[in-house]
Amino acid sequence: MQSKSPARTAALCLALLAAWALALANWDHPVLRFTDALANLLVLWLLLWLPWAAGGVALVRLRGRMRWLLFALSLGAMGFGLEPLLATSLGVALDRSDPNPTGLSPLQRFPLARRGELVVYDAGCGAPCGLDFQVRQEREILPGLLVVRVLYDGPELDEHSVEVISPDRVRIGRDTMRVRPWLYR
Repeated sequence: MQSKSPARTAALCLALLAAWALALANWDHPVLRFTDALANLLVLWLLLWLPWAAGGVALVRLRGRMRWLLFALSLGAMGFGLEPLLATSLGVALDRSDPNPTGLSPLQRFPLARRGELVVYDAGCGAPCGLDFQVRQEREILPGLLVVRVLYDGPELDEHSVEVISPDRVRIGRDTMRVRPWLYR
């Protein structure tokens, strides 16, 4: 069945692909996170299906060159996103009983004077990876939804290496950095 508005259908397909790309970018470089780790994983899993939805919409609702162009774009995204989709699907299926399926375990929390907190996470995957740590500035913007900024991501950090020096400065290892009241400004 041909769509009465091919431009709207094409825009829908492009919006689905853009949302998928933003979801992948947010997973690699976190900006928004839920307070519940399983919710993060489930939302990512759902968003990784968007290229499949875009391809289906393009095939069913469009005709001609636009159909094949958008289907080809969707097919490329499906191929690129297949590995994360399979890994996330496996994580959702196997880790339902794990309270922290993402692999990040909070070690320490430091309240910040200007709202939010500094959180030190154990980001190691066990024996094959060694010890990795991540330090994030987090602020709750809605109940259960955080805006985050990664300040440190790497090895060799212990619990004594993180210190809040002043309301707008923290020391992580040897580096001193500014924490922002609104995180991104």
